[in-house]
Parts: sequence; structure tokens; C-alpha cells
Amino acid sequence: MSGPAGGPGLLWVDATATVATRLRTGIQRIVRGLAGEGARGSAVPVVPAVWEGAYRPASTRECRRLGPGLRRGPAGMVPGRGPQPGDRLFLPEILDRERSSALRGLLSLPGSERPEVIGIAHDALSWTSPQWTPPERREGFGAYLGLLARCDRVLVPSAFTAQELVRAWGEGAADPALRPPVPEVCPWPVDAVFRNAGPGSGPRPGETPVLACVGTLEARKNQGALLSACERLWGEGHDFRLELVGRQRARAEREWPDRIRAMRRRGRPVRWRGRVGEADLVALYRGASFSVYPSLAEGFGLPIAESVACGCPCLCAGFGAMGEVAAGGGCRTLPAVTGEALATAIGGLLRAPGEVEELRREAARRSWPGWADWIAGLPPGPS
Repeated sequence: MSGPAGGPGLLWVDATATVATRLRTGIQRIVRGLAGEGARGSAVPVVPAVWEGAYRPASTRECRRLGPGLRRGPAGMVPGRGPQPGDRLFLPEILDRERSSALRGLLSLPGSERPEVIGIAHDALSWTSPQWTPPERREGFGAYLGLLARCDRVLVPSAFTAQELVRAWGEGAADPALRPPVPEVCPWPVDAVFRNAGPGSGPRPGETPVLACVGTLEARKNQGALLSACERLWGEGHDFRLELVGRQRARAEREWPDRIRAMRRRGRPVRWRGRVGEADLVALYRGASFSVYPSLAEGFGLPIAESVACGCPCLCAGFGAMGEVAAGGGCRTLPAVTGEALATAIGGLLRAPGEVEELRREAARRSWPGWADWIAGLPPGPS
């Protein structure tokens, strides 16, 4: 798509919520990668955008929240300019009601009078698997999925998410009079800090094996099954440490933090580190024997990719989106992620360091695109 003057249009990235938070969970990592690393390396001009009744370029201060050295937009851009016909507008955040309503109005205009609007669906789990989502987070999710059905294009990170999104639209999340776009599968790249980490070696000979688990503490991430598995293995005499990283979903969700503290009081070698910076996360992966990602369902499974990119093998589900990420190598997969299955698999890997090293070699052979590569490799939209 060309811009108003016949040259390439701008690529706008809606980063409204991300510039207002320091969280670095899944969606924020994707927004920062696309608007941060993507902006610095892409041949296409990328502009982080913020919604304030209309889209505007992010301020210099807001850009600093997205990545070091990020500029507000390409040189010579008209101050205050928002997305125009010939531009592309990416929607990588879950939109609030105000933005959703405004975008419905924008999408009602002819395509020649507005930018191409590209929705990004991370997952549809709050609709298709509502048992894992608190009511306050489910509220409005159906309307958001309905807005995605109106976009010119929708990108998803896995074939599993494409299927779930189509299912949600068919179950009432989309206006039945609409013909939603076919979701385009574009797996997430991996941030440069993980791609450039170099192969990890795990603990030194004679050191206690370390297991890493990264993910928000919540029911769907299934850390409870991992804790049960580790409790069983420690009871059987296995020697290893468990390091968990990730924020607590909500103050009221106390089950896993309280359980971890109780285990530590009994002398179990488990530590919950909460949120950590990327450098500490890379160091954890590179020094771990392997990582465990016990989640029951994901739209992609970014911690699996980041672990493997650091040369750290990962034990995870072999189904859904996680199975897609794991299929490239460096992972041991499970058909069911129960406490019993995790205990059996972890115990087997602890007793078979040669298998772990072979997985580490598989991980080192994998290559991961960056965000500029991801932007450049996007399928062309309909003409």
C-alpha cells in the first residue's frame, strides 16, 4: 500500500496502554517489540501511536517506555499527523470501549478514505475457555473480537489461535452479517536480547540442577501442577532447584504465592522471583538445566521460544499453539500437563543429562527472526 504522495505509507502501531505501564507480560512484549525493535530496524517507517480522541504519534517520553533510542516518527513527518489513507494501522492491544467504538466508525468508511486497519489477535481464550478468565476480564472481550472481525486483516501467532478465533466468531462474537477476514498466521519473532544471548550451558559440573519456569502466576499457567510434581520429586530424593519468574495476576489470587512460601518454610529449594528484567531472565535461562512451561493453553507460548532462543531446552505441552512453537526442536513435549506427567518427565530429564544436552544442541540449531524481519515478511494484503 502506498502513501498519499505515492511512496510507502507509514506503519502505525497502537501502543496506547503499553506506554502507560512498565509491565512486560505477553502483549506488552509484543507491542514493544513491534513499535520498538521493529521501528529501529524496519525499512518501513514505523510510528508508535497513542489514542486521545484521535490517534497521535507517541511523545518522546512515551517512546522511551517502548525502547531505547526510539524516535517519535520519521524525519519530516507533519506534527500531529495521524494515520492517513495509504498508511497501515496495527492494533496489537486489547482495545477498551472508547477505542473500539471509534474504530468501528473508522472501519465504516470506504477503504480509500482511511488507513488499512490490521488487527492482531493474541488469543481467543477468554471466549473459548472462559473458565480461566475472571468475569471482570471477560467483560467486553466479545465486543473486542467483534471489532477484529471488521478489520481489513487479522494476524494471529499460531494456527491454533486462528482456529479458536474463527470458532469464537461463529459462536456469536462477530456480527453474523459480516464476512470476517481469514486470520493470517504470522508466528511471533523473538526479541534481540534473547536471539543474541548465545547458547546457554546450564549449571557447571557438580552444581545443583536448576529448573526455570517463567509466566504470570494464574490458573491457566498451571504452576500448581508443577509445584506438585516438584514436591513429589523432592520427596523421592531428587536434588534440584526451582526458580519461578512472573508477576502475580491479582492481589486476590494468593494460592500459588502462599503455597510457595509454605514450601520454602519446609525447606524446599523453590524461589519465586516475581518480575525481573530481561538481562536477569536471559541469565536464568542460560544457567538453567532446562525450563518448564506447564501452561494448559496459549495463543502462542512466548516463554518457550525465548527459552529455546537462549539455548535452554523447554518441557511443555505438545498440543495447541505450544506444540507449534515446540515442533522446531529443543523441547520435550507432553500430551497432558498434569502433576504426574510433569513429575515423570522432569525426573526422566534429571536422570538423563545426555538427553538434555541433545535438546540443548537442537535449541542451538534453531534460528529466530527479529521484528524488522517479521514486518518485512508480512504477507501482502489484498490489493
